[in-house]
Amino acid sequence: MAKRQSRERGQDEALVKRSSEALEGWEQQEAAHAKDVKSKETLGVARISTKGAEFKIDGKALGKTLVVLPVAVAKEKNYFEKPYDPSKTTTPDCYSFTEDNNKEESMVANVASPNRQNLQPDGTSPCRGCKWNAFHTAKVGKGKRCKDYRRWLVITPVRDKDTNEWFLDPAAVQRAEKRLLQIPPSSLKNYGNYLSAIQDKTRTGSVREMMVQLDIYSLSQGGHGIQFTPLRGVDRPTHEAIIAVGRASLETLTQPYPVIDDDTPEQKPRSAKANKKLD
Repeated sequence: MAKRQSRERGQDEALVKRSSEALEGWEQQEAAHAKDVKSKETLGVARISTKGAEFKIDGKALGKTLVVLPVAVAKEKNYFEKPYDPSKTTTPDCYSFTEDNNKEESMVANVASPNRQNLQPDGTSPCRGCKWNAFHTAKVGKGKRCKDYRRWLVITPVRDKDTNEWFLDPAAVQRAEKRLLQIPPSSLKNYGNYLSAIQDKTRTGSVREMMVQLDIYSLSQGGHGIQFTPLRGVDRPTHEAIIAVGRASLETLTQPYPVIDDDTPEQKPRSAKANKKLD
């Protein structure tokens, strides 16, 4: 028994020793896979990616055109201390959310922000008065270092097989999968024009009453923009169902960012001596 326990301890020590050594190629691939799985598990609400000026869902490319209907809308501000790195998914240092109909003056940094800015003696971090929430503070251009976004929680309409037209009914709204879509600062002017365009096309002027076609495009200065084209409205029962789903989903839309850390150390090539020990 004592020999068996000693052998098991030796195996455990060997595993610990292996973990402190540099990873081989196949182990690095496994570590990258594990990290990718971890990030997907902690991202919370499913998202529609717009990286590379292309819509993607779960890594699957959908092209540059997408038809959706927003069930909930929120304002967002976020601030990054370090320059943007497209190869990494990172958490904003400071960010805030509020319902779309609330004024910007009421926005404060989310308490889960890793590094809240404009911290006051009472413990709050109001966006109003923050030095980064001002034009000409961006590292490039005349914009703000703290960026303004709109968050949409969207569902995808169903395409009628006979007419080939998009449609939604209350039942389709209830069972539709909801995904987060972030509208970038470069598209807020387009978004404002869209809000004006649907005033005469809907009963209420709400984005939740209109299916919309989104077309994404690359910008010459980098990044991307989104163009909004109104398609068709929904009937009153469907609109009521959308409002109910949106009300229940607002908390999902404004949940804190997950804290994503880069805990995979840079691997150094295994030495010839270490390789010999493993032979």
